[in-house]
Amino acid sequence: MSQALVVHSGAAPEDIFFGQMPQLTDWEAFYANPAPLDELLAEAHRLEPLHEADINEHPMWVLQQKIRIRLRVNANNSPFGQICPSCGTHKADAVLRECLWCQEWDHVVGGGGSRGSCEYIKPCYDPKSRSWGLLFYQFHSPDSAYMLWLALGYKTFQDTALAFYPLALYSAWLQRKYNALYTEWRIATRFFSLEMAMKLHAPLNPKEVEDFLRNCIHTDMAKEHNLATYYVRDAIRDFERKDRDDE
Repeated sequence: MSQALVVHSGAAPEDIFFGQMPQLTDWEAFYANPAPLDELLAEAHRLEPLHEADINEHPMWVLQQKIRIRLRVNANNSPFGQICPSCGTHKADAVLRECLWCQEWDHVVGGGGSRGSCEYIKPCYDPKSRSWGLLFYQFHSPDSAYMLWLALGYKTFQDTALAFYPLALYSAWLQRKYNALYTEWRIATRFFSLEMAMKLHAPLNPKEVEDFLRNCIHTDMAKEHNLATYYVRDAIRDFERKDRDDE
């Protein structure tokens, strides 16, 4: 195991992000018996007003979907579309491109891509090892394209996708801590950069992935992430870049 993988024993601050399962909605039950519109609206009003990075953001998102389904049922319109192209299991929502199972999973756990799909870490099946793993991909130009197994040895797709759930919880924690004056597009690719993946001698096994994430979060929690700190760092990078260009 790489020396970069440090395990913290005993109760540690990062423990709150591990060992948790996402609380997802029973959409089958709701489709079978949609709640009355007045009950759904009353629940939405109870959660208002929402603030930036509000802890009730996800419950409100769920209520919005339920209200939309109830309205379609009241108008004698089907709430279903074709089979979901992402999971191939459930019927897609009549308005959204996917089923609500997939939409909620991405909303709570998160996806694996990034803007422009130039960089991502996502679950994929490896026929050679007959296991699920985390595939790292980076493409910025034809001369700098990389693809490698970051981790292997997961039993199911869900186990693999949940490997980064602690990062989703940590990202939400940062947003609440700084009153939404902090945002990060894809925290996974900051911790698992190409350079770091090379240093770790990937592929890692599932235990090594968790140990590495624990160490990353433990170290990152002690740093400043507020907006002022970001702008200072950004200004320094701009100055250094301009200084290099003028040489």
